[in-house]
Amino acid sequence: MKCKICSGPLKILLENKLAECPLCNTIYRLPIEDEYTRKMDKLRPFMHRAEIYLSDGIYDMAETYFDKALAVMYDCPTAHLGKCLAD
Repeated sequence: MKCKICSGPLKILLENKLAECPLCNTIYRLPIEDEYTRKMDKLRPFMHRAEIYLSDGIYDMAETYFDKALAVMYDCPTAHLGKCLAD
């Protein structure tokens, strides 16, 4: 990774989830990616599509996409509720 300001090499400070450029002293916050964030990133497109189908009255497709969302994150209450509404 390089500094966006001076293109210097960044020194990673893992304990603070930061990166610092030793040349210009610019500090960057590193993106935190954990399992929850990855699941949410996978879940969003399924939920979005399911909610569109539900609002359009295409209940069988809505249920299919709520099922796909639940396969990613089974403890998503919105997906369970949506599936009940589509049923």
